Amino acid sequence: GGLLVDDDQTLESAGLMCAGCDVMVIYTRKEVEAATKEAIHEEDFLHVTIPSHITEIEQDAFDLCENALTMTIPESVTTIHLCAFYRCHNLARITLPESLTIIGPSAFGWCKSLASVIVPESVEFMGSGAFEMRKSLQNITLGGSLTQISSETFEECESLTNITIPASVGFIGAAAFKERKSLENIQSVDR
Repeated sequence: GGLLVDDDQTLESAGLMCAGCDVMVIYTRKEVEAATKEAIHEEDFLHVTIPSHITEIEQDAFDLCENALTMTIPESVTTIHLCAFYRCHNLARITLPESLTIIGPSAFGWCKSLASVIVPESVEFMGSGAFEMRKSLQNITLGGSLTQISSETFEECESLTNITIPASVGFIGAAAFKERKSLENIQSVDR
């Protein structure tokens, strides 16, 4: 007996395929393409893809979209506005596109399940509280175009232990790392 725990996992890698055994698979992948949570008509979509014609993710677009586990953002998106993914408590995976230049205030605030984020090289600005209260955030990679880390950007990111700040950052706001009990290493690098 095995269990598929990830959509990227195969039957063989989960140990469900073996010589001489019969396997019955019930596969229910719930996906939707949507620009806002209002476009999601059912409550239980797990995988959300934002349409490729979208250039900006509007304020509160997916606020409290609690059942979403993954979000796919297209390369057309340049801006993620205020609270766009705020309180997406179960959001575990998001890939930010190389086209992105602005992450608005509290854009990913209270996304408690995100453990790792790669901020693309193209991002120049992250607003206040952009990643606040991210209890599970352990790893964050900041791109080399970032010019400032706003106030409270990583407030109460309790699991964050290391962060590398690119040399392009000329300003770090008040309480940017407030309540960082586990933060052991902050370093700056030239890219």
